[in-house]
Amino acid sequence: MCTTTTKPHQPTTPIGARMEITLKPDQFLNQPSRFPAKHSASMEPIMIKLELTLDEVNQIMAALGNMPYVQVAALVDKIKSQAVPQLPVPAPQEVKTEV
Repeated sequence: MCTTTTKPHQPTTPIGARMEITLKPDQFLNQPSRFPAKHSASMEPIMIKLELTLDEVNQIMAALGNMPYVQVAALVDKIKSQAVPQLPVPAPQEVKTEV
């Protein structure tokens, strides 16, 4: 009788390790770049717009919450300042009083 055992998939990044992801214009969505390969300090930053569900934004905020405050505080504030005005305002609840 021949038996084989396989090891479970081992992630390439250890659990708890930080992974840095950087999007470059020429790699974004595997499309050829329409932007200059080098950006000088005097050029405006490239802005992108994303459409995310509230749950997706909350996932991003939770992930940022696990990072050192000094590295993410400005980004968290920027996300909040853009997200909060888009949230629906809850309808006021009627308060019933017994007379």
